[in-house]
Amino acid sequence: FEDAKKVRFFKSNSETIK
Repeated sequence: FEDAKKVRFFKSNSETIK
C-alpha cells in the first residue's frame, strides 16, 4: 500500500486549503 504518501500529501493539502 504505497498510498500512505498520497494520503499524507492530501491531508497536508486539505489543511493548507482550510
